Amino acid sequence: MARLQPFQRHAITAPVFDRTKLHRARLVEILQDNLWRKLILVIAPAGYGKTTLLADLTAHTDRPVCWVRLTEHDQDPMRLAGVLVESLGMRFPRARRHLNLSGLESLPPEGVGRAMAAAIAQAVSGSLLLVIDDLHLVADSKGTTAFLSGLLGAAPQSICCILSGREMPDLPLAKPAADGNILTIGVGDLALADDELEDLLAADKALPIDEETRRRLMIDTKGWVAGVLLLRLRGLEALQASAPNGKELAFEYFAGEVLGKQSDELRDFVVRSSVLPMMTADAVEQVLRVDDGGRWLRIAMRKGLFLSVSYSSPRTYEYHPLFREFLLRQLSLMSPHLVQAIGKRAALLLAKSGAIEQAVDAYWELGERRRAISLAERASSGKLSLGQMETIRHWVDLADELDVPAPTLRRRHIQLVILFGEINAAEDLIRSTLRHYGRRMRRVDRLGFRAWLLRLEAFSGNPWKAIREGGKLLLHIGSGSSNWAARLAHAAVAHGYLALGQNLAFAETHARLALRGAIRARNWWAVNYTMGLLGGLHHARGHAAEERLIDMRVAEDSSRWPSLEPVQRGLADAFWAHRDRRWEEAKSRYDQVAHIASRLGLAHEDALAQLGSAEVRADIGLWSEARVLYARRVHSPLPRGGSAIQVLAITGLARAARLAGDNDLAREAITRAKNLPGARVRGLAVALEESALLVSQGDPAAGRNLQRIMRRVEKSDGEVPILALSQFFLAQHLWRLGKKEQAVETARLSLRHAMEISYLHTISGEFIGSPDFERFLRESLPRDQGLSILWRGIDDARGLARLEAVQRPNSANGRIIVQALGGETILVENREAKLKPLFSELLLFIIDKKRVLRESLMDEFWPNASLAQQRSSLNTAIHSIRKSLGASLLLRDGDAITTPRGDRIVIDAEEFERLGVEALGRQAPEETSIGFLAAALDLYKGPFLPGRSREWALQRRRHLETLFLRLALVYGDCCLSLGRGEQALGSVMSALDADPYDERIRMLAASILSAAGRGAAAMQVLTKYSELLEAEHLPGPSDEFVGFKTMVLSGYPLELVARIQETGLQR
Repeated sequence: MARLQPFQRHAITAPVFDRTKLHRARLVEILQDNLWRKLILVIAPAGYGKTTLLADLTAHTDRPVCWVRLTEHDQDPMRLAGVLVESLGMRFPRARRHLNLSGLESLPPEGVGRAMAAAIAQAVSGSLLLVIDDLHLVADSKGTTAFLSGLLGAAPQSICCILSGREMPDLPLAKPAADGNILTIGVGDLALADDELEDLLAADKALPIDEETRRRLMIDTKGWVAGVLLLRLRGLEALQASAPNGKELAFEYFAGEVLGKQSDELRDFVVRSSVLPMMTADAVEQVLRVDDGGRWLRIAMRKGLFLSVSYSSPRTYEYHPLFREFLLRQLSLMSPHLVQAIGKRAALLLAKSGAIEQAVDAYWELGERRRAISLAERASSGKLSLGQMETIRHWVDLADELDVPAPTLRRRHIQLVILFGEINAAEDLIRSTLRHYGRRMRRVDRLGFRAWLLRLEAFSGNPWKAIREGGKLLLHIGSGSSNWAARLAHAAVAHGYLALGQNLAFAETHARLALRGAIRARNWWAVNYTMGLLGGLHHARGHAAEERLIDMRVAEDSSRWPSLEPVQRGLADAFWAHRDRRWEEAKSRYDQVAHIASRLGLAHEDALAQLGSAEVRADIGLWSEARVLYARRVHSPLPRGGSAIQVLAITGLARAARLAGDNDLAREAITRAKNLPGARVRGLAVALEESALLVSQGDPAAGRNLQRIMRRVEKSDGEVPILALSQFFLAQHLWRLGKKEQAVETARLSLRHAMEISYLHTISGEFIGSPDFERFLRESLPRDQGLSILWRGIDDARGLARLEAVQRPNSANGRIIVQALGGETILVENREAKLKPLFSELLLFIIDKKRVLRESLMDEFWPNASLAQQRSSLNTAIHSIRKSLGASLLLRDGDAITTPRGDRIVIDAEEFERLGVEALGRQAPEETSIGFLAAALDLYKGPFLPGRSREWALQRRRHLETLFLRLALVYGDCCLSLGRGEQALGSVMSALDADPYDERIRMLAASILSAAGRGAAAMQVLTKYSELLEAEHLPGPSDEFVGFKTMVLSGYPLELVARIQETGLQR
């Protein structure tokens, strides 16, 4: 850890508590008894001994304590976060690697607080007491209040935070109060008790107090500590004028009773030293030009001049705030020349000591305003890296008051505004800066602000202006220049072309020049942005390998900002999992990133993750879920780059509606997208989706529109993914027109392009939405390895969608869900279908068999009826089912009744069987196999159609039960061999309930229980088997089982795992 300057160390060090202070055992005991709570508030006016009480607690607690003494400058939440990191780092040096603020600059204050709480929980394993004193100094800061809200809300129960100040903080306290997690210490608690008053007065033996005077002191002061001391020296009138909020009589008391009784030398030292907010021996020597500053400070301490000292090394000293205010008033009455000289030396010392905010304020109050702004400009780069928006904004306000350009300061301010996602506010700031100070700036700064404005306009929907004006600026600046103006002009031109989807090779040249300038300037924020821009250009040009390389590079560079790394790396992983059609991984990663980004307050990243998750769901056929996510994004507040994200969301909503067959909603969404300002940025994407809707409706105009899009892309060096998708939709259009040969040739060209640019994920989604066209191409296209990969990915997507539908019926997306395991429920559009019991069984029989002859149905369900009665009953049943569930549910195929092809009907028994067979057939390590086995077992909710007794249902029930037993046996064995047997105990015991006579499962259950140290329960499982056999008068257990029971009874069950594997599973 870098050595802290005394001014920095003082803010994180507890005051000294020694024998000269009153030990308040009553209050310390109350605090110690309540440290299990998450929040303790110590709220009272000045003079009640709040800070002394917390120092007293610090000296008498066994818990590790971290202190933060707030100042007015901590109204910047990122500055407060930095002070908190230093305090924690000083107390826990080895945990500093977890306490990194990098990457939190773009978070809102509440998100920073949550991130800090998570970092503290990771860094500090045990309990912690966090003391934050002088809370009233930041009470007016909404940012700091939000930071503290996030910190306290997300902090683990092991952390107790004590907030101390003169007024109640504006924090959301309802939930912790309801949970009993808050204790408040107020005026009534801090007031002196009789014994404490006696101890306080006994400390001053020079002024003995009789019993009557002590009683009157207690009545008149009501236990106010400062009031006791003042009343004892000045009388009741002084108390009434000054307690607890007055100042003037207190200042008179300071002048007459405190300062007036000191020597001239000490009085002069004390007044002049008040220019420093915090003192060290070296600091007073440099500022006051005195010898042996430490000796003077010790004298002031002994004289009781309201001076507190910290435990830090070197020792730091601080006057009581009220006493220092009085001293500063006395200092202002001295010679102006002397005050100016001392003030300048103090400001210079503060600047050298790293207390930049105090130094800027000191220069400003001395009238050295240009020097203050110059210091702020030099320090603004460091404040930018820490994300201290409020500090830089305050300095910009000072520059406005002085009416100076201060371009560096304004650049940092605008960078932070952009980082917080306030694009419109940043544009307004740049325009205001150019309007008021443009003529007084250096040429490079003026051009730089103009280029910056163009880049933001390209970002928010005006790419033509960015290209045109950016090119003109580069003529003035010089395209080979590497200054910040040239870098931004190159980025504006590149972004403009990318937004239009034109001249992408030319745009890539500009992006590379911008990247080179950012690297030369060592501006890592600019490097990160330009790398993202270059990756977008590679995506548009179809350079999948280069795009993947840049995305991985950006994800690796996110380690510079540890707090953002899970979000940045998660987005990259999810994006490429989707592109590679690893559907489940992509969906879960996007959902995970959205949760993290939402918790941290990253609106832009949250929007990207939600859109990615919606696109994955649309591609695998979960159209209802996709529509919900897209609609939620459409109606959410716009984040950074909001107009473009809004167009993406509305276009995605149109696609999901089209794939689901809701053409009216799709048309409405397309119309809305075309009317948005950002639609100019995504014009081709909107036009492509409109053409795809026309294809699905069989509109002849679709072909002309698609060919127009293709010509535009080819002519203008445009987006290759748009070209590949246009070719696909054109092939689908030709197929609908009956031009099958042309359709096959166009589809082959489209698929070849999609494979080259790794864009098969979107093609897969279109195939799932058009199964007839997919079937036509499967039959028409030649079989090769590339197409086999495509078809396998589509099958995987359909399987995942069916699994989702079974596990979560509310996401069924219009399918019919049959829950036949452990019950009998048919869901249509998420509502349970009501059928007569016989008709319901007939439907389940047809669904299970897929295709059944009418004669077989009549013999199965009406075996004793005449032929005419059988036909009539069957027709009545089919008519009733179609009327209730839809005419397309049961289809006539010659002399047979069938169900629709595809995945419209999903039955949980089939999904269990498919997953179970797949899990048992996988050749994977046990660690990997466990996941597949658990997924299959989760689907088994009980016997197949438990209320049905026909032979077909009984056979199916026995088959599925046998599969369940085998899965449970293999799953339990895998878990047991990995030392995680209890993970499988529930499934193994369920299997034992299903077949209590299976010796293999019973031995496995006993092994799991015994391995977990539950020998008695293991013996009970084994003994119960013998009792079952005896009750049913069946032959006794096998010799193997008897030997197993003997070994368990002997206490050596773990040695039997290998034996179970060799005998039980291979049997």
